[in-house]
Amino acid sequence: MKIGFITDKIYPFYVGGYETRFWELSRRLARDNDVHVFTSCPKNYVIEGVHFHKIVPYVSYVDEFGYRLFLKDFFYMVLLHKKLLCKMDVIDCNTIPFFHLPFVKLLSKMNGELMVATVHEALFSGLSHYFGKYTEHKGVLTRAFFMSNFPFIFLKRVLKLPDKVVAVSRVTQDVLTNQFGFSNVTLSSNGVTLPKYPIPSMNERNNSLVYIGRLAPEKRVDDLISAMAVVIKDHPTTNCHIIGAGSDSKKLSRLVKANGLSNSVFLHGYVSESVKNEFLKSSRAFILPSEREGFSIAALEAMSYGLPVIAASPKHYEFSGVFEFLRPANNGFQYPVGDSTELASKISLLLSDINLQKQLSKNAVTTARKYSWDNIIVSYKKILG
Repeated sequence: MKIGFITDKIYPFYVGGYETRFWELSRRLARDNDVHVFTSCPKNYVIEGVHFHKIVPYVSYVDEFGYRLFLKDFFYMVLLHKKLLCKMDVIDCNTIPFFHLPFVKLLSKMNGELMVATVHEALFSGLSHYFGKYTEHKGVLTRAFFMSNFPFIFLKRVLKLPDKVVAVSRVTQDVLTNQFGFSNVTLSSNGVTLPKYPIPSMNERNNSLVYIGRLAPEKRVDDLISAMAVVIKDHPTTNCHIIGAGSDSKKLSRLVKANGLSNSVFLHGYVSESVKNEFLKSSRAFILPSEREGFSIAALEAMSYGLPVIAASPKHYEFSGVFEFLRPANNGFQYPVGDSTELASKISLLLSDINLQKQLSKNAVTTARKYSWDNIIVSYKKILG
């Protein structure tokens, strides 16, 4: 079968949730299929049997405040048509940035291809983040356009174009089906690559916490730093390692210094896979303070290393994808999003009880094994037919 993936970003050129998903699926499918990825990368590549086609060079699709750059999204869509003239049997199209979906549908219909669209989170309540730069535009007409219901209506319309819609979490599937009336939504969860070697017990680990992800406003990493200022009063040997980069990097660095946490909180930027895995092996808990998550592969990966996850409970149901697999008091804890005091309380509770750590750790590993990419690919192949 000839399978095409259309996504603006993909690992190993970018890091993130959907970037990882498309890579893990494509490399497994390439073992017995002809797989092509149309994306942003420095040049054309063939990696592990996957053909990468350069649409645009490696670029950042967000501005310094973490908002999507509309013009770059549009530029990607315009250039996409040059590469999509070759016929596929199936096209799986990332719904981000979603402007290109009508064009992909037109081509797939002309070529007799099955069009699948993958939705990573039901962004309806988050469109202000996506278009935030334009809702504050000085031009009255521009501001009015992006603050109107048109982007919302457009998104609903284009999601009815694909032959099949894939949701990566039950939360997203539920929102699309029950709140917005889509009838063609199939669940295909995100997954995790399980560690190849035995993981250390809690008795062998450092007194460390870890966060892995982008440093952007909606990730609310500042809440974690504020919580650490409270935690170290009762647990002075605790360290927190923040892995990732983004628009909030400088702001968070200043916050660490302002709270006198330079010896307790460390911002490492992006690190290699092997270094990241070492942090996961040596830490006691993974912290996810984000206000919105379509799923969170990073949290699931942490569980595969035996880390309990302490996650923010978001205000909007559609952003609670992490609770697809996080069970409070079973493999982690939850706290109200933005409440750094309650986050500090949950961290202290966990650090104070080694037996609790061991039980949550055991349950976390059991949970992660259910989401192995090797299991996920089986159900995904059924969707493709």
